[in-house]
Amino acid sequence: MRRLFVLFDLILISFALNAQDTDFGSILTGEFSQKFGRSWSVSLEEELRISNNFTKYDCSQSNLGIDYSFLRDCMKAGLNVEYENKYTDKHIYRNKWRFMATVSYAYKYRNCTLTLRSRIQSTYSDSQRTYSKLNPKMYWRNRLELSYKQANSRFKYSLSSELYWLINDPENNIVDKVRSMITVDYRLTRRQYISVFCRDDRDIQVKNASRIIYFGIGYKFKN
Repeated sequence: MRRLFVLFDLILISFALNAQDTDFGSILTGEFSQKFGRSWSVSLEEELRISNNFTKYDCSQSNLGIDYSFLRDCMKAGLNVEYENKYTDKHIYRNKWRFMATVSYAYKYRNCTLTLRSRIQSTYSDSQRTYSKLNPKMYWRNRLELSYKQANSRFKYSLSSELYWLINDPENNIVDKVRSMITVDYRLTRRQYISVFCRDDRDIQVKNASRIIYFGIGYKFKN
């Protein structure tokens, strides 16, 4: 496990040292989840992003998901639908719909949990306001997360890195985005949690690559 922590540290340091124009922003999130029976759960999440060095509205997102846990909660499969309203450089608001299918596997060892999540994501943009030749735009996303939580502790610490592979563009069938996060979760009560995090969103292998580092805070209610 120590080697995995070192690996994550090296990944994050390499991001920080890479020469690239960097923007800074903030994220505010709120999430509610409800369990049904032993294995089913539904969730609703809202997210607001500010970019351009904390001065401009970037986007807002609403995400509705349903998950099913199996194999003693080691595996999870789910479906999500997401609506995004984004403010573009052309000074217009662009609407997007995303549909996602996800499967994940979590391996627990003592106080650590290693989770691999694989997700197919299809994004449909407003046909009147999109600048992309792909509509829908499809990604295969793979995220590796390492978390640590001591028994009876209210704190949980997590590191993650996720690759975005564009899969429906024959000319650019590449990984063109990386998302890395450092998160600290704190349990307020049995059902309420608060999170603070730093998220690094960056483009790779594309022209005019951009990078945004977000500082965020989130609230979760699990029922």
